[in-house]
Amino acid sequence: SVLPSLLVFNAALARILLGVGKKILLADPIGSWAHPILENPLENTPATLVAALYGASFQLYMDFSGYSDIAIGLGRLFGFTIPENFDYPFFKRNIAEFWRHWHITLHRFFRDYVFLPIFGYRATPFKLYLGIGVTIFLFQVWHQASLNFVLLGLYHGLGVIGHQLFQRFKRS
Repeated sequence: SVLPSLLVFNAALARILLGVGKKILLADPIGSWAHPILENPLENTPATLVAALYGASFQLYMDFSGYSDIAIGLGRLFGFTIPENFDYPFFKRNIAEFWRHWHITLHRFFRDYVFLPIFGYRATPFKLYLGIGVTIFLFQVWHQASLNFVLLGLYHGLGVIGHQLFQRFKRS
């Protein structure tokens, strides 16, 4: 049949409403609070800046996650299965797991079309770490080519490399 079953329709509608709720009830108000603080850091206390930084991160997650929920729900209404794009990244144990569960479809794209073809499937340790850093850096700059995202790419790239080095050291 062309129309979805009532069960599929209800699940799709629930997913769409969840996404709209994340966007309107959480992301927008948190962003409205956090961004003015981050734009004027000298006018705020360090504790407020840290709270705003976490708030802006949460706002970004709720924005992307909400839009993904809406797309997944709409896809279901029309008979398409759209892959999950976020898998609770803030609840992962380390920065490497965080990035594997944040924006999953984009992560897979960069893994399949940047990391593996350029840095190889059986890379030397140096090439592996270089590949991780370059891939995460490009992942960030893809979002926005600005100094903030360049610095974020360097920060997270070095964080994942540091985690990988620590795991390698722990195993030996």
